[in-house]
Amino acid sequence: MLMKKVIIFILTMVMLLSLSSPALATEIEIKAVADDTPIMPLATLSIDFTLLASGSYKCATDTYYIHDGDTILHITSCTWSPATSNVRIGFRNVDTGVLYGVTFKNGAIGEYKITTENLPAGEYDVFIKNSGTQSISGALQYWVE
Repeated sequence: MLMKKVIIFILTMVMLLSLSSPALATEIEIKAVADDTPIMPLATLSIDFTLLASGSYKCATDTYYIHDGDTILHITSCTWSPATSNVRIGFRNVDTGVLYGVTFKNGAIGEYKITTENLPAGEYDVFIKNSGTQSISGALQYWVE
């Protein structure tokens, strides 16, 4: 009988302690802020190219899933030499290999945005293509939002 009372006492204490202690999983409420300020990248990405042959392109290693035209390629800067060659910069569909881009001239560009408004949904990477007749060298700095 005494043993039964001790077990009942212990079980009652365990139950009371479990009711007063917090759950193992933690949830924290955070505040949502509506802000139209553009998201700034933690770092600018880059593609360096040396002696990129005419008609060849180089892709970044990062890929992005694009849908609904909601992605923007922000070009911070791009320079290439010789400046007489044109380059094409944009997104390459990883599955189909189709290049979607904009052609640039004169060996350098500054801040520029390329949207994905007309791209079909899919996985893409960023590319730079030599559209000129001779090999080029240079660098593209960009970020994707």
